[in-house]
Amino acid sequence: MKRELLFRARSVPAFLFFLLLVFFSSHSHAQVFWTEDFGVGCSQNQQAGSYTGPNGTWTVTQTGTNGTSANDWFISATEAGMGAGNCGSGCLTNGTLTNRTLHVASLSVPLICPTGDCGAAYNAGPSGGNAVTDKRAESPVINCSGQTTITLSFVYMEAASPPNDQCTVWYFDGTTWSLLSTPGPSNNTGCSGQGKWTAYSTPLPASADNNPNVKIGFHWVNNDDGAGNDPSFAVDDVTLSASASATPPTAAFTASATNVCVGTPVNFTDNSTGGPTGWSWTFPGGTPPSSTSQNVTGVVWNTAGSYTVTLTATNANGSNSTTQVITVNPPPTVTASANPSTVCPGNPSTLTGAGASTYVWNPGNLSGTSVSVSPGATTTYTVIGTSAAGCVDSSTVTVTVQPCNVPQVNFIASDTSICVGDCINFTDLSTNGPTSWSWSFSGASVPSSTQQNPTNICYNAAGTYAVTLVATNPNGNGSLTKTGYIIVNPPPTANAGSDVSICTGQQTTLIGSGGSTYLWNPGNHSGSTFTVNPASTTTYTLTVTDANGCTGTDQVVVNVAVCTVPVAAFSANDHQVCEGTCIDFTDNSTGTPTGWTWSFPGAVPSSSTQQNPTNICYNTPGNYNVTLIVTNAFGSDTTVMSNYVSVGAAPNVDAGNYTTIAIGNSTQLNATGGTGTWSWVPSAGLSSPNIPNPLASPTVTTTYTVTLTDAFGCSVSDTVTVDVVEAYSLYLPSAFSPNGDGANDVYYVRGAGIKTLDFIVFDRFGEKVFESTSVNDGWDGTFRGKDCETGIYVYYVKAEFYNATSQEQKGDISLVR
Repeated sequence: MKRELLFRARSVPAFLFFLLLVFFSSHSHAQVFWTEDFGVGCSQNQQAGSYTGPNGTWTVTQTGTNGTSANDWFISATEAGMGAGNCGSGCLTNGTLTNRTLHVASLSVPLICPTGDCGAAYNAGPSGGNAVTDKRAESPVINCSGQTTITLSFVYMEAASPPNDQCTVWYFDGTTWSLLSTPGPSNNTGCSGQGKWTAYSTPLPASADNNPNVKIGFHWVNNDDGAGNDPSFAVDDVTLSASASATPPTAAFTASATNVCVGTPVNFTDNSTGGPTGWSWTFPGGTPPSSTSQNVTGVVWNTAGSYTVTLTATNANGSNSTTQVITVNPPPTVTASANPSTVCPGNPSTLTGAGASTYVWNPGNLSGTSVSVSPGATTTYTVIGTSAAGCVDSSTVTVTVQPCNVPQVNFIASDTSICVGDCINFTDLSTNGPTSWSWSFSGASVPSSTQQNPTNICYNAAGTYAVTLVATNPNGNGSLTKTGYIIVNPPPTANAGSDVSICTGQQTTLIGSGGSTYLWNPGNHSGSTFTVNPASTTTYTLTVTDANGCTGTDQVVVNVAVCTVPVAAFSANDHQVCEGTCIDFTDNSTGTPTGWTWSFPGAVPSSSTQQNPTNICYNTPGNYNVTLIVTNAFGSDTTVMSNYVSVGAAPNVDAGNYTTIAIGNSTQLNATGGTGTWSWVPSAGLSSPNIPNPLASPTVTTTYTVTLTDAFGCSVSDTVTVDVVEAYSLYLPSAFSPNGDGANDVYYVRGAGIKTLDFIVFDRFGEKVFESTSVNDGWDGTFRGKDCETGIYVYYVKAEFYNATSQEQKGDISLVR
């Protein structure tokens, strides 16, 4: 028993192309019409019984006894197909080899092959019956219609142990499976492991010719004797080829009818010869428009016309088409009439049809374009018309039978005593079959009608009116006039009284007249008087009804007012102002005042009667009262706001004295005059524009304006000029004493007209201890937060002046403490 699993990746030998050329040249008379190569994919291992390829599903059938660890058929690239003449290999050793095959794998060596599929690496299994195998891998159904002289070809590998362990090839003719051939061990010369792929072919029996139900199968047996050779069995590139001399089918079909009516279904039957395997139908304008079934039923055309139906029959050798024309005829449009349509009992009427070629009338089963009938009672006749093409349509007509007497006229009204504006419905009670009616309504808004039972006949004027009805049938007419049954009564004149006014919470009594009964709304109150106390102004409607049931309406308004004394209140747009400022006042009083009296002592004007007075001006500093008196019809109210308006005096301000500085230097501005908000303009060159004493550093002569605004909003301004003169110099002192006594504690670069500066100090070791770019930034004698030692230090300075000149200096500084 062989347990070795050996896989190697190989390239396709060059002589394979020569063998393929020889093979196809020697078989040029055959044509392949069915192929199964089992696909590709290294990771798509699956048992053969669950594999569905492009041709259908392969199944595995247990054809005999099988043990619990029986061998099984697998489809995967574990045993990759390499083509005839190549040594076997697979994706377990080379992931690029993904050509899948059908092969037998052993399930009895889980430690060697735990997946159950190690390709065709064969393990016969220990004796004892667990690995006994008798299984056939069966192809899907193969349609060999139109194919003759069929040959089965494939490549395979096999060693096993014939005849106890081997694979045989079987054939199914649609009814019975039979042994086709036994390939035997393949040529394994020059290969290790699974051996060499070997080409094999065998003819199918004559029963396969033109047979649509062919299958092929590979039958594997293992007797479980513990002996067997590697590989077991693997197969790939299975093909069926047929004689190239076969011919395409001849298309032919029949239709259940070729001349039909719109909407009539037509069935089509394939009569093609030569073994077609496929059918393509087209039905222009039909439903469905096409089909691939062999026989098609229920094709319908819903539009009249001529339509060409095409069938194309196909087999492996080609295709052939044929056509037939289907004529679709429109249905007729049948009409029916009766003359006369109304007859006396037993009298004749002629029925006439139109729109078709032949006619059948029922009841009576009468034939002909025109037929005579004499119904004893009103009857509806149906005519079925058939066109020359055999298409049908139907129509109906009614012959009315009635007694041959003139109408006996009678009618009633829904009411005979009404009020102006009311409407009446009339009902015809005439006998002897009237067929038309003519009504006359004197005094009505609609003076006449031809309806049998007219409705909504309205009367808009009081009076007594007559109604006449003339009823007619084919035998004559009758008439009836009823004078005086319609009485139109005038409406009563309602009087709800004059409008009244009350205060909130009061009540009043409304008195009505003009009718027998009274109804007030809102309130739904009955009676001629109605005491009300509405919360707001309300309109009351009085409806009166007289003895005739006629009604009249009138309205009265109860006005409700809020009778309250106003409460005085006001506000102003400002009440803390500077002298000479004007103020606007707003009335905030409640209670609907109608008059206003204002008092503004110290202001111009000093009083007003406007509701919202404006431009009340205060020109003298001080505190002033404001008084408002409001009035309406119910009283007055006064409010006095003491010291409501505070008027302040304008502040004084002095911007300081005229100052002269050299360009590049600064001067302290100092404005005086009071407290409030300060503002300097222009702000350029100032350390801050919002303080009284900013530092000014202008580069040109500048006049500054300072404005002071106090708490009352009073503002005053003054100006000061800083005259800038051009003077340029650079001077550095020789020593300084940073001992904290407030004198000469910081070493500054001195000069005039300096625009930019680069000032550096070095100690005696050449280390930089200070650097500055501003004349206002001096050295305090420290380095890195510590006091420097007393001694001599070296400085370097470069100054650029406002006149675009520059100067450099180097020298010593004595630091003395």
